[in-house]
Amino acid sequence: MIGKRTAARLTSRYGTLLFLLMTLGLALAPGVQRSAHAAVLLDRAVVVTGEWPPFTSERMPGGGLLSALVSEVLKGMDREAVYEFLPFANALQMTDEGKAIGTFPWFRNAEREKAFAYSNPILEVEYVVFFNPTIQSPVRDVAAFEDLKDLKTVRVAGYAYGKLDCLLDFGTVECPQDAPPVADLGVVESEYRAFEMLRDGEIDYLAASRAVGESLIDRAFPMEDRRKFGVLDRPALTWSMGVHFLFPRSRPDANDLKQAFDRALAGIEASGRVAELRQTIEWQGRWKGRVVSLHEPGTGAPLAGHPRRGVADFVLLPRGSRAVVLEWSGYFVGTATDPEEPSMSYVQLINGPLRGERLWVRDEILELEGE
Repeated sequence: MIGKRTAARLTSRYGTLLFLLMTLGLALAPGVQRSAHAAVLLDRAVVVTGEWPPFTSERMPGGGLLSALVSEVLKGMDREAVYEFLPFANALQMTDEGKAIGTFPWFRNAEREKAFAYSNPILEVEYVVFFNPTIQSPVRDVAAFEDLKDLKTVRVAGYAYGKLDCLLDFGTVECPQDAPPVADLGVVESEYRAFEMLRDGEIDYLAASRAVGESLIDRAFPMEDRRKFGVLDRPALTWSMGVHFLFPRSRPDANDLKQAFDRALAGIEASGRVAELRQTIEWQGRWKGRVVSLHEPGTGAPLAGHPRRGVADFVLLPRGSRAVVLEWSGYFVGTATDPEEPSMSYVQLINGPLRGERLWVRDEILELEGE
């Protein structure tokens, strides 16, 4: 799976945790199936979601950590999830038109509740305030939400921000009754654009899921930009919001489906699997971004990286190559279920002639540094 020395250290220090992660992966990560638009039928558990890694992503095993959990919940309802990955606005429209059993992950929103029945919270998602530590800004002195009042930020279209919504909409900590939003706040179409603005100093701060923000920074921004992102790790500026599965009220059985979903979810929570999922998310956050050395596998095969996961094409890597891990393999984090899935992690090289290149490499050649 990984280098022998790394495996030995992880076994001794993190054996129990890895066992839990492997158990979670086996339980919660059935293969992702995609439906053709023309073949969407109401009697199938067609589920619409979008790209919000590490929680949901077409490119991740099981469709993402949260998708794997939803698959397990639906299995408890005697249904098999068939995922459509669409822009989130399209996901709502497709679901409202009755072309899917439901959509996730969504935060509570009064306007959406008119058209959709909300499940109980599937998972609590931690939200934090990101800032640019390379720029001198008053955001460094912020200690509470009210201190953000006069600082620049943006909202991502369609996103809810929980306890920060009043500040974003009205410029006040408490929302006034029966009043339209008055804050002159910019709206952007994607979190990537919002983080670009933060990097470039166009805004002072950005509220986002910690896991999603860190994943986006790792995937979408070059190494030299990462020092331009930080988190204001203060208890008063950290909050959690539950994400929900939405059933369209256009379906006459929407409330029945919601109740069945909630019962199946409660059974999974009682088994401890949701707690294991939280642990997996925390574990990935702790271990991603780790520096590794790349060693020849000892099988006579060359030291190589692959531009695409699981393909034969490769580039030779020089001895002494080092890298930062952007995404651990499903085997490493315990979400792999397909025995044919390549045991490969995604890395960015930090030295040598290929510095900056992002490649897939086999786990067996990775050696964690500083362990």
